Amino acid sequence: MIQDALTRVLGEFAMELLYDAPHNYIWKKRIGGEVHYIHRKGACCAGGCGEMEGTEFAWYGEPVMIPGFMGSSSYLLRGLGNPDSLWSASH
Repeated sequence: MIQDALTRVLGEFAMELLYDAPHNYIWKKRIGGEVHYIHRKGACCAGGCGEMEGTEFAWYGEPVMIPGFMGSSSYLLRGLGNPDSLWSASH
């Protein structure tokens, strides 16, 4: 809908998804040779450089987006891959 509205104003253009950071989902992760399922509700993945190996995020960690609301700031951070927080960041 956003692309349709902008196309009416600006004309044709390409809109490409850069990164998707869902929350409220179950994530499959291998930990110590075993498969585990991590349930994130109101949280997103925050993998560090090791978890992001082989991607364009390998040098700085997984993007973490913390949205603001009604006058508060939003933040774009990087994941540290902390197993104590289950490789997650709340938002």
